[in-house]
Amino acid sequence: MLKVLIADDEMIICQMLKKLIHWEEKGLSVEGIATNGIELYEMMKSVRPDIVITDIRMPGYDGLQIVKKGISLGLSADYIIMSGYKNFEYAHTALNLGVKHYLLKPIDAKELNDTLDQILKERNFLENAKKEKQEAEAIARSGKHKIRQHFLNSIVESVSNVDDRQALVQEDCEFTNGCFLTFFTKIDSEIPVTDIKSLLEIINYQIEKIMDIPSCEFINSHVQSGIITVVNYPVELRQCVHERIKDALKYCQKELDKFNNYHVTIGVGQEKNSMAEIRGSIQEAIEAVKCRLKKGVDIVIFWNALHYKNVSVENIFLPKYQSVMKNQVEILDAQGFVDVATEMYELVRKTINYSPLIFFSLIDRMTAMIKEVWTANQVAPQTIEELEQRIQMILDCNYEENMLLYTYDETVSRFFERVKEEKKNASQLPIRMARQYINENYSRAISLEEVAEAIGFSPAYLSTLFKKEIGINFSDYLTSCRMDAAKKLLKEESLSINEIAGKVGYSDSKYFSKIFNKVVGLKPSEYRKLYR
Repeated sequence: MLKVLIADDEMIICQMLKKLIHWEEKGLSVEGIATNGIELYEMMKSVRPDIVITDIRMPGYDGLQIVKKGISLGLSADYIIMSGYKNFEYAHTALNLGVKHYLLKPIDAKELNDTLDQILKERNFLENAKKEKQEAEAIARSGKHKIRQHFLNSIVESVSNVDDRQALVQEDCEFTNGCFLTFFTKIDSEIPVTDIKSLLEIINYQIEKIMDIPSCEFINSHVQSGIITVVNYPVELRQCVHERIKDALKYCQKELDKFNNYHVTIGVGQEKNSMAEIRGSIQEAIEAVKCRLKKGVDIVIFWNALHYKNVSVENIFLPKYQSVMKNQVEILDAQGFVDVATEMYELVRKTINYSPLIFFSLIDRMTAMIKEVWTANQVAPQTIEELEQRIQMILDCNYEENMLLYTYDETVSRFFERVKEEKKNASQLPIRMARQYINENYSRAISLEEVAEAIGFSPAYLSTLFKKEIGINFSDYLTSCRMDAAKKLLKEESLSINEIAGKVGYSDSKYFSKIFNKVVGLKPSEYRKLYR
């Protein structure tokens, strides 16, 4: 008998859970009930349970702390976490601790029963593997799976020399003869989410359960916000595989419904007859998911059931638009760029039954143009890289057409303003450097050539920048600095006019007085009397 502990801060819930399941029929025994985390922890130390069913929020230790305590005790227990809240952060933390089972209150008897059956099935599998001493065979299967997994990852990530890898797989870890089919399970969120690794683990777990079909093999590969699955099966199981994919959607939806604001969509590529065609099936599955822009989310989209009219990007991103847009990127005219983009969007929408894939192609082409122009114009590589990353995120996470286009336009506009600011700062840098050099050296004879050489720019360029950024030429700025310093000395020091002239870079006090009178409107002696 496997030992079970149940914990919830409400005794009535503990009693209800105890009555929901026919424990003995499953080979389980409820060894204790606790109403707080401290009590549960003490039971865990003495009972050493195999399964712990605990509420996530309890006095003493909460459910997540209990899992950590169990790990520190060295327990090989399975944990079922219960929660009355659709809180992704709870599940995220629990999954990172190795917890696979997360149930929402009120607890459904069938769901709890199925969860326990799954735990028992996994435990029995491991136990049988040990008893039958199939370690060597298991290692062989594992090695074969790893090669297949590496193969799939290499395709998904577009690693070079894929053809060589395909040959390697065919030779060293033969797939069963039959059919190949790919489906892409994609998670979308209504709110920005930076890390959905935990949710992907939940989805992966559900797919592994659903696709466990005799005579079939499958491989899962995680991508940015979803899971690519390749299934290999005999032709007579085609209908079964399709039904299981639909079941996978239902189970994934049920799991994601435990958290707010999430959607799941499955795109299914066409059936292929050879492993060499898997790449095409993967592309079809991904493109089927992209069509959720028109089809909607929370459904299965079969590629071969799509009958949209394909629109060539060449027929939309016409040379006349390219020419205007390139100029707008050059001069950083964000509004002009968006206006032309909007005109192209409307051109697409005039096509009856257009495929939404055109918008992905169009955004790729417009972004490539921006990158090309900005690279040529020496825009900071980090800015270009961040733009590209942001656009990829936009293409991945937006599941409504209008929101995709709006978010793209808004992001491009924001980056245009960022580049403007960067260019402004870049043009002001030599001026800032020159001003600092002048402020540190105005007390001696310095020239435009000396300052330009000191900061690494040509005299002509520096002279132009002074006029453009400050509005006066170099010599006038130098004089202004010297006069400001002289006024300060006249107000605060008792030095002679001759001494002050020397301190601000003039060897001739008469010439200094003449310049001072011209700039300030008073002789140095008159200025001193006025302010002292």
